[in-house]
Amino acid sequence: MTSSNTADLANLYLGQQYPPATYSSAVHESTRHWCQNTLWGQLIFFVRKVAARSAGNILNADILLAGDKADLVANSLRLQVLQQIFEPLTEGLALFATYDSYPTPTQCVPGHLVFMAMAYSGLTLEQMQQAGIEHTEQEYLSFLQVQRIGGLAGIQHKSTLLRQPLDATKSPSLQGYLFVKSVQGMLADKNKKFWDPNVFLSFIVNFFYNDIGWFTATLRPNTRPEHIPAALAEYFGSRIGQLRMLPPHVIDQFERDVTDPSRVAHCLNMFTTAADQQAGLALHRALYTDLIQHGEPVTQSRFFQRKYFQLFSREAYIEITREDRVLFYLPLPPNSSEIHAPDIVVDGQGYRLAMTLPNPGNYPPIKAKGALRNYRVMQVPFNTCVIFLAEEKLLYSHFMANWELLDEKVFLDHFALDGHNDPDNSGIVKIALDVLRETDAPLAALHAGALKKFSLELNGLYRLTLSASCVPTELDRVKSLMKNHGFDAVLGHDEVLLDLLSFISLANTHNIYDTRVMQQLGKRIGVIFREGTLAELCQRLQDKNIYLVRFDAEYTLSTGV
Repeated sequence: MTSSNTADLANLYLGQQYPPATYSSAVHESTRHWCQNTLWGQLIFFVRKVAARSAGNILNADILLAGDKADLVANSLRLQVLQQIFEPLTEGLALFATYDSYPTPTQCVPGHLVFMAMAYSGLTLEQMQQAGIEHTEQEYLSFLQVQRIGGLAGIQHKSTLLRQPLDATKSPSLQGYLFVKSVQGMLADKNKKFWDPNVFLSFIVNFFYNDIGWFTATLRPNTRPEHIPAALAEYFGSRIGQLRMLPPHVIDQFERDVTDPSRVAHCLNMFTTAADQQAGLALHRALYTDLIQHGEPVTQSRFFQRKYFQLFSREAYIEITREDRVLFYLPLPPNSSEIHAPDIVVDGQGYRLAMTLPNPGNYPPIKAKGALRNYRVMQVPFNTCVIFLAEEKLLYSHFMANWELLDEKVFLDHFALDGHNDPDNSGIVKIALDVLRETDAPLAALHAGALKKFSLELNGLYRLTLSASCVPTELDRVKSLMKNHGFDAVLGHDEVLLDLLSFISLANTHNIYDTRVMQQLGKRIGVIFREGTLAELCQRLQDKNIYLVRFDAEYTLSTGV
């Protein structure tokens, strides 16, 4: 996300206030980060390390052993299938957080969303408490409304989502988002508390990603490699089946136990036998011990693979002096009306000095064009790191806090800034698979064939998508229609109708259901909201047997996207 305001950097540095333009990307990425920093994320870490070990054995051996080759194929399949299964769900939850979440009075509010209110209000936790949580929430809600439906850009942003392919093998976005919306509706029919987006988000992330049963399902012994994709898909399907069977009171128990990890685990594994839970925990301990015995680093920083994410980037000119200063210049707009001359001119481009930072002496003097990339560390204690790059080479990094509890080398290794690091070992696994194709064609073909077969079945795992908004007998036909262009195909590629659908859905997010209010808001931001246009939108959807737009009263309008 690019920030256009020169003051954004200083505000971030001095007041820890995020630039408003970064809101969507920050919520989206922090939700993905939350999903990965779970038991499921630990499982991915373990499988990746074990696969890398098999790959290393193959690459370093004079004679390729059948056991190493079979282990590489099996663990590569586990890794890739797990990631493919969860990618639509993870993306769907991130989009749900971006478009549908807001602060609500519940103990289930995800920590990273609470932090969003702090980051974008510019208030510390103490200041929020002094101002009153209700006042802070209202301020944040006002900010969200500006970001989401304050102009055509926000509406068109969601329209871009709605025209994505409804095909998880092409793009996980629309399939995952509509699946998450369908699951929320299904659970809310059991208990209206699930309409609270934060209750729903907290519950679903824990239900799917903190399920210890994934360890036993993934690492079940004596499973032939070609059977691994089906076994993992079957377990995912069983979890969805269990979700359908949840008793209405389960969310009440979850809210009571949410602050006690042991009780949350009990609540979410109610369909898992005690023996299976113990088996999963035993596997977790065994994998951890095995990595330690093989000399693998299993620190918290390396344990989770999405510890950092980019907040925004800017073109910049950086000068590191021989003393203790790092000068950071931002380019002036081409038609700048500033009276004063630029602070510095490089290659005909004028730059204004935006900020100076300390140079601890670890970075040599340099003058270079580069890009400022600002990453947020979403684990306590919250921190922000600025790194300066030029042609992807690190020039300088600086943690914006009074403490530096984070391992800077781990931080830099994670992004492989020099182009040679391979922190998640994906490179070594890929190279070993290439060797396998040259040395054992049948086994390599089994690996490729199993992945290809699974990709054809991936959409079937998300069959709940649109299930509550479409005539059951027409569901397959509707999904086929939307496979390549999403709602664009349904609405005849009419941008006006698509933007109207997006606008209604975003208004609903802020509890705006009155069509008269929507019309007034639409006039201010350029959305065509005439009665005839709305009627045409409803008719186009109904003609395709999709019943997303609903009138509950004369003026009350809602949509299921």
